Amino acid sequence: MSNTLILALAPLAESAMLLEPLAARRSAHPGERITLAGCPSLCEIARSLGLVTEAWEVAPAAESSRGTTSVLGAVSLLNRARRGAFDLVIDVFPKLASGLASIVAGGPGSSKGNPLDGLFRSRARASGIVDPVSRMTQQLGVVGIDAPLPVLSNPEADEWIERALRAIGYGGGGSVVVLHTSGAWPAEHLAEVGEKTRSAFGAWLVALDAPKGDRRAKALASRLGGSVLGVGAPTGARFLAAIARASLVVTDDAGVAHVAGLSHVPAVLVSEATTESPTTRPDRAVVSAATAERVDPSAVFDAVAYQLGRSRTGSLFAR
Repeated sequence: MSNTLILALAPLAESAMLLEPLAARRSAHPGERITLAGCPSLCEIARSLGLVTEAWEVAPAAESSRGTTSVLGAVSLLNRARRGAFDLVIDVFPKLASGLASIVAGGPGSSKGNPLDGLFRSRARASGIVDPVSRMTQQLGVVGIDAPLPVLSNPEADEWIERALRAIGYGGGGSVVVLHTSGAWPAEHLAEVGEKTRSAFGAWLVALDAPKGDRRAKALASRLGGSVLGVGAPTGARFLAAIARASLVVTDDAGVAHVAGLSHVPAVLVSEATTESPTTRPDRAVVSAATAERVDPSAVFDAVAYQLGRSRTGSLFAR
């Protein structure tokens, strides 16, 4: 059985795009032992979906939004990599910490080849590819394999979200709007959009944290008041259950918007304007400005209104 280490040292906004390639790799190599090293949110989601054998949560540097690894996280990663004796190492987001981990990952007991071969091959395969999912698919060596994410029913998580929604008065038939903030867009703006959405559409609001992410959902729920569900620091299964039951997700994190898309749920993404060519997606509206914090709440609400007008809004539990 081969032993592969995949290094994805980047925030969820970037690394969530790895979920589909991971599913394809798992499908192509069912007997492979896959260890994923990445941000806590990605690791928790990947574990919940059964995409990895083991996940190493690598702590980011304090207040970092660009995937910088903390000193403690880097030391822990190097120690684990040294003991792993991996046959193959794939570094998806090459950085200093991941580069050092790639060098030591073979370990003294390794006897099945040089893990750096995989590192260099993955970089060569991905050269010139702009689309992140396509690039990661190339890096993981699963080009041409179409393997959708497994839809794993988690009875505990399903029962939990249904019970939690009923506790705030939801009985099915109305829109459920999930609000998530990573802190890039001011919470008062997101709360304003939530209030307008509740007033205009009779929507039921869920303030949701990313799994093992920054705990902002409870504060957002308190700001909104009324019948709102605040889900702080959920497990990966509960996070996915909440996303899957939404009519719409409003977030300032591209990774959360990507997960919503994988669950076939439309999303409104508040984003910093970039020079990259946007990908046209009917299920996602991107509202941007020079910086995310300068995005106009009225523009976000307009996008919310449009998406709710065309999204699935049937009974929550009849889907």
